[in-house]
Amino acid sequence: MAFNLAFEAMGLPWRWSADYYGPLLHVTGGHDRLMHDMAQRPDASAGLAERQALARELHLRKNALYAAQAAGIACSITRSAFFVRDRYPGAAWARPDPDAPTAMTLDTIRQCLSVKISPS
Repeated sequence: MAFNLAFEAMGLPWRWSADYYGPLLHVTGGHDRLMHDMAQRPDASAGLAERQALARELHLRKNALYAAQAAGIACSITRSAFFVRDRYPGAAWARPDPDAPTAMTLDTIRQCLSVKISPS
């Protein structure tokens, strides 16, 4: 979970389990969710300005970590697809909706394709 990685990166001992995170989803938005959580933590800063600054930084880090994880997954899928395409050149390739946007940017695709894949 990207929030837990952000907590760890900032040296915080907090961790959100799936059971803990579920009810937090009733609070919309990551920043507001963090603020709600910190308001209930005795080990969080008592000052509102400090909590807001920490929530902003944690949310930025969480978004960056989530994007990195998503890019890694996308790269794995893309590399696997190219491996299959190259290994089985006669296979038919079609997207269910060719006009649907993809979550991958051109830079992500370039990064994925820069990794050499071996057939073994």
